Amino acid sequence: MSLSFQVPNGPVQTPHKRDPRVPVVCHGFMFSNLIDRVWLFGGYPVGQNVTQIPNNIWRFQPLNSKTWEEVPLQSNGTSFRPYRGVGCNVPKLQKGYYLDRLGGHPDDPEHLHWLHEFDMKTETIQSFPVPGYVPVVNQSLVFLDTGSRKGALFALGGSVEKDGVLTTAPLTSVFILDIESRKWIEQPVTGLLGDLSEDGTVSVGPPDGGIPRSRVSACAAVGTAQDKTSHNIFYMGGTNETKAVTSV
Repeated sequence: MSLSFQVPNGPVQTPHKRDPRVPVVCHGFMFSNLIDRVWLFGGYPVGQNVTQIPNNIWRFQPLNSKTWEEVPLQSNGTSFRPYRGVGCNVPKLQKGYYLDRLGGHPDDPEHLHWLHEFDMKTETIQSFPVPGYVPVVNQSLVFLDTGSRKGALFALGGSVEKDGVLTTAPLTSVFILDIESRKWIEQPVTGLLGDLSEDGTVSVGPPDGGIPRSRVSACAAVGTAQDKTSHNIFYMGGTNETKAVTSV
């Protein structure tokens, strides 16, 4: 990624052969220190019952040994192997975060309301319950570096779950976790609510398009000023109840 390239012929390396001990999973997450290690966390095993494999993490060192090692999971939270959640890496803190969605067998899943904090130094996880108003289904999760404090996680979009019923979370609010205090707040967003045209773009509202309508499974990224006095969250794509969304 440090070199310029064109998409069809980018600097993609041949994948390393997977250790047969490592489970083949989908809808998990990979924590990364952005230096020399990644960790596979959660995910639903392909071709296996989720209860047939340990709820452990797997460490891979792509620059050194190029080998996988199983790391027993030390957690104070749920024993379920989570999947279909959303994760976020925070190399500044040497931490990774994963906001649950589901656990258990997919034929009879349980909606989970946990935030897992993975310590990349000690390879341990602490788990904290999440308030019911925070979206835990198909939401987006990003980290904002707020300077001297540890920073904050922002959850956007997705759906809120209560008693098995899903309700789309409006984008008129964002849900913020202060990492230092581990407290969640719901922060209203200012502006006018935009509408979607037939092609999925926002067409009604102020010149900048207004606040997007509710959507799930969108992509999010953060742009931060060098002095860390301002941040922009770019929110793109996703779907609403009827169509895919193309606006940013």
